[in-house]
Amino acid sequence: MQDAALSQTWLQSLPGWAAPLKAFKASGPAQLQAQWQGGFAQADAPLSLSLQWPRIESAQASSASAAASRSSTQSALWFLAPGQLKMQGSPLAVQAELQARLGQGTRLAQLQTTWRASRGDVRSPMWQGRIDQLELSTPNTQSPSALPWRLTLQPTLSWQARLDQMALTWGPSNWMLQGPDPGRPRLQVEAGAWTAPRAGQPVQTQGAVSWSDLPAAWAQAWLGTDILNEITLQGQAQWRMDQDLNLSLTAERSRGDLRIQSDGASGQKTAAGLRQAKVIVRVQNEQLMAELIWDTAQMGQAQAQLKSQLSRTPDGWQWAEQAPLSGSVQVSLPQIGAWSMLTPPGWRVQGTLDANLTLSGTRNQPQWQGRLQADQLAAKSAVQGIEFNQG
Repeated sequence: MQDAALSQTWLQSLPGWAAPLKAFKASGPAQLQAQWQGGFAQADAPLSLSLQWPRIESAQASSASAAASRSSTQSALWFLAPGQLKMQGSPLAVQAELQARLGQGTRLAQLQTTWRASRGDVRSPMWQGRIDQLELSTPNTQSPSALPWRLTLQPTLSWQARLDQMALTWGPSNWMLQGPDPGRPRLQVEAGAWTAPRAGQPVQTQGAVSWSDLPAAWAQAWLGTDILNEITLQGQAQWRMDQDLNLSLTAERSRGDLRIQSDGASGQKTAAGLRQAKVIVRVQNEQLMAELIWDTAQMGQAQAQLKSQLSRTPDGWQWAEQAPLSGSVQVSLPQIGAWSMLTPPGWRVQGTLDANLTLSGTRNQPQWQGRLQADQLAAKSAVQGIEFNQG
């Protein structure tokens, strides 16, 4: 196939294909080569497959993404760059190699992985395998000439799958993140399992992951901001979902600081004086609880607590629009200007803000009560020629 765009146009002319393919746009050449010698029940029948796909991009940005985006990078379309998949083996054992690239705007992440799978009988739905190599590379947005971020599996990851029940289990694994900064951040994944939902039974899954000295700048490749460029994180997440639901997540700053815009006209950045940043989320069946703690010398302090309830439905656990809410927020921002990096480009804000609020109501109709005080509030946009002061 020399031009995937022409093939897509033809496929969209077929009944039932127009709507599913409308959200994507394909371009460039594509190639598929497959070979099978022997019967389907012949254990030693050799097989091979080579697939090269074209560039595939989303036809348009979602409204939610566009509303949340502030930069041209964040609002750019996602795309899957040309890549390839190769497989060879027999009905009893296969080996595969995958090279794929996923991007948004000028940012591009690359995935390379090799894995193998085998089973004892051609009629058996039970497969077992191992991921021998997996590496995910993302660019370093702070310095494009520096080394990219590389998340690497060390050394391998074993798994088992039962296709007739759509069930998957995996063994423990270690992951190392390498990048332009010194140190070796690590992620540890414990053994876990996942089973697809069946009639009368919801999805079932369990697992845990922990991380230490993980640079927040790693996420910068997709966030499009450098406000987190010196922070490292530690934390853990555990989950178990069957007839009951148990989930816990803790993430907090382990070291490092934020770099924020100073109030001076020089445009220099200064340390925020970050002392504590922590997020806690816990779910036990219907009960949901979340907490945020923020403490800095230059960007103020904040504490927030939220409690709500989930609902058990035939389709699984849901956070209904009528779910009750309760919580509180205490905020003290002596320098609102320190938060200018969250405003649209070209905007500058100044002043102080103090708030002590309580939350009630429901998810679709939250109700806030309390005190909100702002002094010497000012906002200015040099690009749009807007200025507000004496607030």
